[in-house]
Amino acid sequence: MNPLSLINAIIETSIDAVKPENVIEKSVKYINDTLIVNNHPFDLKKYNRIFIVGSGKASIKMAKAVKKLIKNNTKKIEGLVISNYHEYIEDLTVVLGSHPIPTKKSVKAAKSLINLLTKCSNNDFLIYLLSGGSSALMELPKPPLTINDVQKVTSILLHAGLNIKELNFIRKKLSLIKGGKLNNFIQCNGVVLVLSDVIGDKLESIGSAPLYYKKEEFDIITLLNKYNLRKKLTKKVVDILTTEEKDSVNLLPHFIIGNNLTALKAAEEKALSYGLSAEILTSTLKGEAGQAGIFIASIGNFQSEYTKKSKLYILGGETTVTVKGSGMGGRNQELALAALKELEYNNNIYIAAYGTDGIDGPTDAAGAIINNELSLKAKNLRLSIEEYLQNNNSYNFFKEVGGHIKLGHTGTNVCDIVLLFIFHKEVNNVA
Repeated sequence: MNPLSLINAIIETSIDAVKPENVIEKSVKYINDTLIVNNHPFDLKKYNRIFIVGSGKASIKMAKAVKKLIKNNTKKIEGLVISNYHEYIEDLTVVLGSHPIPTKKSVKAAKSLINLLTKCSNNDFLIYLLSGGSSALMELPKPPLTINDVQKVTSILLHAGLNIKELNFIRKKLSLIKGGKLNNFIQCNGVVLVLSDVIGDKLESIGSAPLYYKKEEFDIITLLNKYNLRKKLTKKVVDILTTEEKDSVNLLPHFIIGNNLTALKAAEEKALSYGLSAEILTSTLKGEAGQAGIFIASIGNFQSEYTKKSKLYILGGETTVTVKGSGMGGRNQELALAALKELEYNNNIYIAAYGTDGIDGPTDAAGAIINNELSLKAKNLRLSIEEYLQNNNSYNFFKEVGGHIKLGHTGTNVCDIVLLFIFHKEVNNVA
């Protein structure tokens, strides 16, 4: 098997492992009107209706998997799912929100969700399916803010280099439904099934935590100063951010049923099944995408000379990009391009960086695979990698030389994965 075929097989396996139907089959059971989540039972006999509600990029597939799981249930099922694409689900309404910047569609989606949740009484049971993307897909701005204000703030934050935890902390303070505030519209019992897209699986950060409250570790004044946000945000926004909020109350238990490490372990097992040496280095990769790419390439350059053996190193997490140029790209493509510049025409190294949701920035690519062939193509076409990096234009670089990873909507979302494959000839003997 050649290196690219092997990498593509591992990519496919890592995505399959965190598809909602697979994580739900592994973590959730339904036996005799009892829902069992991670070995915790919930007796549904006493309830009249089951509400299946979800938000996020994986919510449609999660909802379909739960519906299939409880197909023998005789209770009435109602529900609503908020996602970034439409797919038919019997008995459930699918509402489109916007991502990565919330729009009026996101506000409409949030209001539709609230209207449904207020119908859920003490005699009903709620199964809430939460995944990454919820932060933008549904939004209800805190007065006097409008959705236009939230859009401007989100755009500023995305370009300022905040990590996902910092970003969601600020989003929550500007919202009536984030940071556990959606609990204000719920009167029924239930459970929240979570597909984590956050490093460390912090419930207070995933999807901006609509139903989970925890007093934040961040200090808003420190964040405003750290990213020079006072000069970038309006006084109206700064006033809301610096106004103290009341503590919220948690009503529903949360269970993480899949995360980045789930995908990394699947990638490792797939590589081992081919007889290839493999190792997970981290599931907490973060920082600037370009710097991460340089660091990963430096590992490859050293190990390819030091070991003289083929090996796959696996990393997961989520980097950020401080946008300074006017080009098009995403954090995985930027990481890959920065790594390519660092590889020094090393023939033995392949690096794949991709988002598990199939989307990298505002592009149709999930990421990119690099090796020395792309460096040679760029040289022949007289393309300057440095210029593309300076303009944050990784997408158009890979459009010129090839290397894009295109997965389409995967229906899942558990951060990003980087595969560093050091290739020596003996890997050709892999079955």
